[in-house]
Amino acid sequence: SEGRRLNALVNDLLLYGRPSSLHRRPVDLGQVWDEILGLQREELQAKGLTLRREIPPGFPAVPVDADKMKQVFLNLLKNAQEATPAGGTITVALRLRPVEAGRRRGAGGRAGFAEVVLSDTGSGIPAADRERIFDLFFTTKPGGSGLGLPICRRIVEEHGGRILVDSKEEEGSTF
Repeated sequence: SEGRRLNALVNDLLLYGRPSSLHRRPVDLGQVWDEILGLQREELQAKGLTLRREIPPGFPAVPVDADKMKQVFLNLLKNAQEATPAGGTITVALRLRPVEAGRRRGAGGRAGFAEVVLSDTGSGIPAADRERIFDLFFTTKPGGSGLGLPICRRIVEEHGGRILVDSKEEEGSTF
């Protein structure tokens, strides 16, 4: 068990430290979420968590590296599961957003972007920790490596996106 944990830690360090190449293709993010939720369904049920899926039908494909986005989404979902007590709710939503006024058009001349929102009704992130959650090696979890969120941020930024958090203690978090 300890050997597997150390191996996973070394792999995460290598992933963070080496530049990655993106293999972008048009991807149905709703389908990506369906795959992830299928993998996590038993864990969600075992913990007594309710899952809300707010993914509009016909959501357009988005040019991303599907494997890297799965990694981001799975990490965020697992964090939400750990932070949310039994009886809580985790919500996954996809939205189309226009580029804010005054900002230049996105890649390929697109005037908007896809927003992926993961919310939970968990314990929230203490105010003192919010500034540091994306810092390499910062963790509040026993046995945590402090690599998950920094890797997520790097992957999202490599795609030209941003990862933001809004959190209130004892109310939950939204990424």
